Amino acid sequence: MELILWSEEWREAVKVLCEPLVPPQDNEILVKTVYAGVNATDVITYQFGGNGVGYEALGVIEAVGKNVTDFTAGQTVIFLFGVDYNFRGFSEYIYAKSEELTAVPCLKPELLSLPVCGITAAIGLDNAGFIKKTDKVLVTAAAGGTGMVAVQWAKQKGCYVIGMTSTEEKVTFLKELGTDRVINYKTENLDEVLTKEFPEGVDVIWETIGGQVFETLFKHLALKGRLVLIGGTASYKSETNDVNNTLNIPNASNYAKSEELTPVPSLKPEFIALPVNAMTASIGLDVAGFIKKTDKVLVTAAAGGTGLMAVQWAKQKGSYVIGMTSTEEKTKLLKELGTDRVINYKTENLDEVLTKEFPEGVDVIWETIGGQVLVNLYNHLAPMGRLVIVGGTPNYKDEDNNDNILKIPDLALRV
Repeated sequence: MELILWSEEWREAVKVLCEPLVPPQDNEILVKTVYAGVNATDVITYQFGGNGVGYEALGVIEAVGKNVTDFTAGQTVIFLFGVDYNFRGFSEYIYAKSEELTAVPCLKPELLSLPVCGITAAIGLDNAGFIKKTDKVLVTAAAGGTGMVAVQWAKQKGCYVIGMTSTEEKVTFLKELGTDRVINYKTENLDEVLTKEFPEGVDVIWETIGGQVFETLFKHLALKGRLVLIGGTASYKSETNDVNNTLNIPNASNYAKSEELTPVPSLKPEFIALPVNAMTASIGLDVAGFIKKTDKVLVTAAAGGTGLMAVQWAKQKGSYVIGMTSTEEKTKLLKELGTDRVINYKTENLDEVLTKEFPEGVDVIWETIGGQVLVNLYNHLAPMGRLVIVGGTPNYKDEDNNDNILKIPDLALRV
């Protein structure tokens, strides 16, 4: 099965594709699909872009290439999307690499709950929720594919687990899994239950619904609590598909923590340049560029938000600063900031200027442009020089997006 266009309608998005079945290549494994998993994430893939169809499959190895040593014909395996996110779980046969397969003991379809749902729950709760023993963990859609794994994962960690669901049948199922408190939000008032039974709040909330449920849960997050956002099913069937439906948090500004705030003397809008731009410049130049007094420091896009900060930061360190820009107006601004040499690359040849005026090279290059500019600058890096790559603006509008940021000729030889 092949994805042919992005659409909310399944029949429009995919088509059945027939191809000849051939032996696997030397490093390939041919798997016959027996079961395929269908996930909520599949819906997003087909609506907003993806590469292929089907995240996961369970099957049996039919044949292996001559270079494959870690799998053999007849083994039962799980396939999880693929290298470069090449989804093909909805294929009758899959040509896979070893790293895309996991051996399993049998062909039970229940095993398909492990790849997408299981890994999502485990990584989400551990690496984003930082769950620990005695934490109160609330799981929304707890009887769903990912929810039921999240419930069991949190219980294994020694947490007190609260599960939300919508039917009595699911309530019974969640109790059998060991859920400590099951809330049927169709028959119970979620806000009232949490206020009465958990007055100090919930330590970790696993949130997959969004909308009003999200707003209610947010108010019941404990101090130093963690809110793990996995999705927003409330908007899956929304005709407007309004992303604000998921994250509409009333008075969110009231919930800031002390460590998130820094006092400033006034409401001047110029202060907004400090958090992202200034921290990027100062950390990048100090920690990656190791700038020091008398270094020659070249800053690309020097009149931009981060560039302005980089120029001033390097000047404060006593460096000789070369700024690159594109207009005379920006040239004037940079000179007013104390830039020692401003290169207008629209009117001057960058390579010629650097060759003539800085024959020994530049000690530190702050590079945000990429493409041919990066290649030119790299050739003028001094011995023991430091190249700090912060971005690649040509790539922002490059339709092919074919690695033009880091296409540096003979890089290995120069290293």
